[in-house]
Amino acid sequence: MQPLLFIGFMRIINLFFFTILIFCCCSTNDNKIRILKINVNNIVYLLNRSSYIYRFSLYNNVLDSFKIESNYINENNIVPFDTKNFNDKKYYNSVYEYAYKVPKFHCIKISKSLHVFFRINLHKTPYYQTNGRKTNYRNWSISVIDSNLKLIGEIPFLKDSIYDYRVFIPSENGFWLGYKQTKKDKQLKQLRLCEFKIINGI
Repeated sequence: MQPLLFIGFMRIINLFFFTILIFCCCSTNDNKIRILKINVNNIVYLLNRSSYIYRFSLYNNVLDSFKIESNYINENNIVPFDTKNFNDKKYYNSVYEYAYKVPKFHCIKISKSLHVFFRINLHKTPYYQTNGRKTNYRNWSISVIDSNLKLIGEIPFLKDSIYDYRVFIPSENGFWLGYKQTKKDKQLKQLRLCEFKIINGI
């Protein structure tokens, strides 16, 4: 597996003119299906609690599966949500704690110009620090997968308090990531973006 090298470029855009394409999401309790339509003949999808990626042919109704593991996720740690497993007795706080402590395969997106898929993996991250304060970072990574659904490499973002993995946009040369919004960003209704250009490894 070759290392993936990338360069970041920042861009500021106004939220009034910013639109993100949201792919279809079908809920099955806390195990969601993330669906990505590639073309008129194929659909690719994943489930949050499994490292498998599935490709379904609309042409001949054939379903193929591909196991693509993350170097940072132990699938034995992926468990269903249960409030008994968390410290906070308030339901919504337990939901947030679950989102940090239980890893998952968050979503999959495609770069048609690079002919690759990007899968965002959320790693196990402590919700509380030893001093009792809530963690201000996330551990996560991006799996880069070729058009045959074979893993090319994985880009880690460990103890990341800078970027927002939820603002992820494939680009012609790599992908854009949104910075976490500051108070000033919210006042100005702006979103700052950084472009990562993949320059080798594909």
